[in-house]
Amino acid sequence: MTGSGGAGTHRPTASVEVVGTASRRGFILPFVIISLAAALILSMAFAGEALQAARGARGAVAGADAGATAEGALAVTLADWARDSLWDLQPGDRRARSLAWAGTPVHVEWQRLRPLVLTLRAVYEATGGRRHEAVRRDHLRLVSLEAPRIPVLAALTTNGPVVGIEGLELSGLDLITPDTPCGSGRDTASVPAVVAPVVAVAPSAVWPSRPVPQPPTASLVTDLQRSLAAVGVRTPEQRWDSIARRLPGQPGWRALGLRGPRVHVEGPTRWQGLLVVHGDLTVRGRVELTGLLVVTGLLDAAGAELRVQGAVVAADTSAGGVMLGSQNAVRYDRCAVQMALATVARPSLAPFAIWQVLPH
Repeated sequence: MTGSGGAGTHRPTASVEVVGTASRRGFILPFVIISLAAALILSMAFAGEALQAARGARGAVAGADAGATAEGALAVTLADWARDSLWDLQPGDRRARSLAWAGTPVHVEWQRLRPLVLTLRAVYEATGGRRHEAVRRDHLRLVSLEAPRIPVLAALTTNGPVVGIEGLELSGLDLITPDTPCGSGRDTASVPAVVAPVVAVAPSAVWPSRPVPQPPTASLVTDLQRSLAAVGVRTPEQRWDSIARRLPGQPGWRALGLRGPRVHVEGPTRWQGLLVVHGDLTVRGRVELTGLLVVTGLLDAAGAELRVQGAVVAADTSAGGVMLGSQNAVRYDRCAVQMALATVARPSLAPFAIWQVLPH
């Protein structure tokens, strides 16, 4: 007989089976790792962006400082024109030096392109240190020289009569010589041979080929006086008495003022550049001038061998005029006139920036 507690009685037991706990843990763990890795990568990326931004900001500051240094060197060089003037430099030649701006060395280089056109370059380089990158600024300016506006209207410009004789040569065609500093490429425009009230023949002489003059402007004397006021403060001056003498021998292009009341120049002698005579000028012997001759009185070269390659301006309130002889020649040369004016020119206060080379 089988009872409720007998051996043959089977009592079911309650049991709970936990399924997939370990599996779920193994499934979630990779996501946790991936999330942590992504967060780490994002934080590193943000940190890298911040470092890059900081580095860019430092580079921008360093570049701005370098640019300011180059610009400062340009300003100092332009202000120091008396020292860096290039009137004695041939077109195409360069001149370089190093100057200090705020204690920083900067390489400065001039190049003369034309008589009144220059380039000015300032190069600043910083090698940088462990925490700073190297930086370079190369700034270039095109600089125009402003010369006093001397009224060069012709090969010979005067407010008085021009008296000449056969054999005299007056030419307004732009002269090209083998030794011209401006090269063979030239402006083909010409100027009048003579601007004067009248061209006359000397007494007891002939001059069948005398040029036809063009009349001077009413403001010729005033314009010349105004321009000579600017020339005077930029030109060394010598006082001459009535004794005839040669011009001082100086190499290269120069500016010189001679003050009379009557200046006598006796050759053989020559001058290259700008020659200003305050008063009457008498010339005897062979006198050669390449550039610009300005006379504020009577010019008497009738008994001389005066040779001018450039131009002559003779104008004063008395309208004394110009007397020339058969051995005289005035040939217009645009390059020589501009080279002469460059001796008293000054750089423009606002040079035009043609480009700036960016850092590299």
